[in-house]
Amino acid sequence: MPAKFQQNSETMMRVMSAASYLTYGIAGLIYVIANGRYSKNMFFRFHFVQAILLSIFNTFISWMGSALGNTVGGILGLFGPAAAGASGIVGSGIILVMQGVQLIYLLAVIAGVVQSFRGKYLEIPGVSKLVRSNTR
Repeated sequence: MPAKFQQNSETMMRVMSAASYLTYGIAGLIYVIANGRYSKNMFFRFHFVQAILLSIFNTFISWMGSALGNTVGGILGLFGPAAAGASGIVGSGIILVMQGVQLIYLLAVIAGVVQSFRGKYLEIPGVSKLVRSNTR
């Protein structure tokens, strides 16, 4: 008798939750659109929405850092060559802050993937509370 492949629903939820973190939520969105069998599961929905929120926050902060750097550089450029050194220092500082934000986002994604595979919820202050209030 040939062995039949039996898909475990819990394993599928864990894999799709982890994939949501790794793809900015796109894998989870495709799974939901394709009428995934377990897309209404609270565990999957929590991680899916949290992955999307994290990626939105990361993108927004990245854009704001670029805009802030360009704005401050332009304003300091109005003062001529005397402010050129200050412009470089401010620009380097903003770049350093943005790299710190990227590192925090990367750590949150890694933690999300690990917790998804473990079958546990990832509690991120502020973000998880927002996710829980919107996934009922």
